[in-house]
Amino acid sequence: MITSITLRNFQSHPDNTLDLHPGVNVIGGASDSGKSAILRALNWNANNKPNHDNFISDFAGKEPCEVIVNYDDNEVKRYRRKADQAYYLNGVEYKAFGREVPEEIAEVVNMLDVNWQSQLDPPFLLSETSGQVASTLNRVSSLQVIDKSLARTTSELRKTKRDLESTEDRIAMLEHESLELHCVDAWDAQLLKIEAREEKLESVVDDAAQLEALINAYADIRIRLQGLPTLQSVSFDDVEADVESLDNIKASSEELEDLIEDCMELTHRVTQAEKAVTDAQKQYSQEMPDECPLCGSYLK
Repeated sequence: MITSITLRNFQSHPDNTLDLHPGVNVIGGASDSGKSAILRALNWNANNKPNHDNFISDFAGKEPCEVIVNYDDNEVKRYRRKADQAYYLNGVEYKAFGREVPEEIAEVVNMLDVNWQSQLDPPFLLSETSGQVASTLNRVSSLQVIDKSLARTTSELRKTKRDLESTEDRIAMLEHESLELHCVDAWDAQLLKIEAREEKLESVVDDAAQLEALINAYADIRIRLQGLPTLQSVSFDDVEADVESLDNIKASSEELEDLIEDCMELTHRVTQAEKAVTDAQKQYSQEMPDECPLCGSYLK
């Protein structure tokens, strides 16, 4: 219940306070004496309407416009000074509320639009349609909360149904895609075989490189042997001088024979390695798919 209203610098009221009594209160006075301004001030305090500042008195100067209303044991003050405005509930300040009323203050005021009747409004509910009357009664008795809850519940049910259908479609698509991937295990096994053969091929290539190095060494030795002097080019006068080098030549010949045998063996191994490489490449071409089973890129 409203017990008092104070208006400061609001229209024609410089600083007036009205103490109200329980029950019906009647405010009387001459025209343009500020009766309607009291209702406007009360509406501004309770509903934050109007949103402009035309009601600030011309004589206010730099002083603020204030409307203070006592609701039983709570004091609600609406304050405005041009660009600065605020609500106060029992001394606690509220700002940045826009066109709305702070929730804490709305709970104290507990008024709706139906609680207000201006002097030019038609008789309450008598001029409205049956639908408008029902809507107003619902708001007064808070039945609109049930209507909003039912509408929200219906909307959530529709959304949940759509989400469920979308999820079921997604599950069906994933199950279909999983059937297309049944051969992944076989591809993994085949990939392991290919990797093992690649390792074997690398080993064969290394053996071939070693054989090539031995062949080059053998060719170098043959070139060196061709530069050695023959018996026909040695005179008897030089025989004694070359006796000591003969042993070295013999040792070199024995070493050369060993190298020739090694080269023959290496040549045989090279031939076998080349054959193994050819067989591995053929098997690799037969077993390797056209596309990579992991990334899908073209392999050949």
